[in-house]
Amino acid sequence: MSDFLSLSVQLADPAKTVALNIPLLLALGLTAGVLSGFFGIGGGWVVTPVLNFLGLPIGHAVGTGLAYIFGTSLISTYRHSRHGNVSVRLGLPVVVTMMAGMKIGELVVVALGKGGRAESVIHWLYIIFLLVLGKILLVEGVNTLRKKEVHHDGGRLSRWFHNLHWKPEVTLPHAPGRVSVWLLLGIGIVGGMLAGILGLGGGVIVVPALVYLVGVPTSMAIGTSLFCIFCASPFGAWCYAQGGRVVWMPVLVMVIGAMVGAPLGVAATKYVKGPWLRVLYGFTMVMGGLAVVLKEGWNLGRTATLITTITAGGMAVLILSLAWRNRRRAAAGS
Repeated sequence: MSDFLSLSVQLADPAKTVALNIPLLLALGLTAGVLSGFFGIGGGWVVTPVLNFLGLPIGHAVGTGLAYIFGTSLISTYRHSRHGNVSVRLGLPVVVTMMAGMKIGELVVVALGKGGRAESVIHWLYIIFLLVLGKILLVEGVNTLRKKEVHHDGGRLSRWFHNLHWKPEVTLPHAPGRVSVWLLLGIGIVGGMLAGILGLGGGVIVVPALVYLVGVPTSMAIGTSLFCIFCASPFGAWCYAQGGRVVWMPVLVMVIGAMVGAPLGVAATKYVKGPWLRVLYGFTMVMGGLAVVLKEGWNLGRTATLITTITAGGMAVLILSLAWRNRRRAAAGS
């Protein structure tokens, strides 16, 4: 029975066989799908480290994570577009440079792999990025909730970028004032590089950047981020597939799970307000960073996998519970 529920993956470089549990892959795809639809991040921050913890080399985990991200972002983007949360005009400049950034990131991973430093460097980049950005989102979200603010226009940082007036500028829906095209191109290339190096899909930088630098509402940032990921992730996956670092059968299994999870996550954004989105997002990223600290700093791989899985699963349940509670309150008050 255990063999029936196990997926044996044969890798060429390095030559090894990895056995992956099918129910775990389905649960991983479903959970990451909920988080993808809710946070607009593609789900790679969950999928990539867990696949690595389960035995895939880091290069294969990144490439396989990017291929999965394409599937889940397709589902989530379609759902968000039906809620009016996708701005193609906002997303296209980001997509253009995101693909270039993904190629740069893939070249960095290949170079680090030749020197035998890929695992360590990528893990510590994960730690720094997730902990720092997670703390910023968590603190800002909590402060906004204390002030009982519902709307968010990016604050001082967004106004500072808008006042620079870097030409050319464009007028975008839901953005306060005119937005510099250079700012959007910069967001794309940084998000793409992080996607190519860490297998994150780029959403972990695109969503906060659109909120805090451009000043668009959180729900619009989420939907537009998923549109960018949907457009750019196939290129990133193709770059890794060229080197044989995408394992397709786990991708298929996880996307099946995402077909259930992603629509649930998208629906939840309608009933959970922006500040709560950022608080939950920040907490999830901090816990993900702590899990990688345990694996890299103390070699506690199983503990790290357990923390990542519990955090992702618990967050998915919490998100759906909050959305269900708020939906019932809205229905009772109408």
